[in-house]
Parts: sequence; structure tokens; C-alpha cells
Amino acid sequence: MTELRLLIEETNAQNELLHERNIELMEIQEELSRANKKLEHMAVTDGLTGCFNRRYLLRQLEREVTVSMEYGTPFSIIMFDIDLFKAINDNHGHLVGDTVLKGTVEAVREVLRAGDILARFGGEEFTVYLPHTTREQAALVAERIKEAVQHNEMNVGDAGLTVSVTISIESYRSTTRRRPESPRMSKVHRQAV
Repeated sequence: MTELRLLIEETNAQNELLHERNIELMEIQEELSRANKKLEHMAVTDGLTGCFNRRYLLRQLEREVTVSMEYGTPFSIIMFDIDLFKAINDNHGHLVGDTVLKGTVEAVREVLRAGDILARFGGEEFTVYLPHTTREQAALVAERIKEAVQHNEMNVGDAGLTVSVTISIESYRSTTRRRPESPRMSKVHRQAV
């Protein structure tokens, strides 16, 4: 009986140890998951402004534009850059330039919808992808962007600084709508031809 009791106690001790190790492993797995999410976020965002980066934009456009063309839904792309940005950096310094970039992004975000994609394309150039948006609608968004940026006074030192942006718009609207074929319908079509 004592041998059986010792075996039971040893098994219980091993089970307790395994339980503790499982808890440790679950905590490590949770920490690893958080770190991976942070890395994923860092890989798709611009470190200075917090908006998406060019790589993310191009990857999303590849996917989104294909779907828009397939279903004939409109989309628009707005590109804008901050006017006289080099002069801001030269006259006020790069820290002020960074403040202008961040302030501009904050102002633009305020006028965009949740599904719109704002990305820093490079330097002081930004791109906004507007899904399901016609040229006329994009022109209204562009005007709101322009006004938001112009009315956004940024505190730099003892003074306020405002900037303006130059904007261009490109839109796509298919005149025909293509429905994706099911594999079965493709086979029937090929056989008929």
C-alpha cells in the first residue's frame, strides 16, 4: 500500500509540475502573440506619422483594385503633398518638419471614412485610396482634405504654423460589370465553345 501511495504522490507531483509548465508555456505563447502583432503593425505603418506605409498601400491596392475591376465598382485615389515642405525643414528644422507631417496626417484622418486607406508614399507625399468612390465624391473628399489641412494650425515653438497641400485625383469606374465565373460555369462554357 505504501508503494502505491508513493506512486500516486509521485504522479501527482509530476502532474503539478506539468501543469505549472503548461501555464508558463501559455504565458510565453501569449507574449509571443503580442510581439508578433506588434511586429505586424510595425511592418505596415509609417513609424513617424502612424499612417500606413507605401508597401501596405501597394499590397492593398493590388487586391482592392482587382476586386473593384471585377465587380465594376468605382474607386478613387487621391495623392497629395505638402506645399513648400523643403522650405519648412530648411527654415524651421527637421523636428518642425516632423511635427508638420504628423499634424497633417491627423487633420486628414479626421475627414476620411473607416474603410479609406491613408498611406505615406514617401517624404511629404501621401496617398488616399477611396473604395466605392466616384470622381465627384473624391473631389469632395479632396476639398475636405485641403480645408482640414489649411485650418490645422500646428504649434511650433512660440508660433503657429499652417500648411497647404497640392492634390491630384484619379478615379476608375468600369462601364461593364463582370461577374466571376464559377468553375462549373467555366467548364460548361468551354464545352459549348
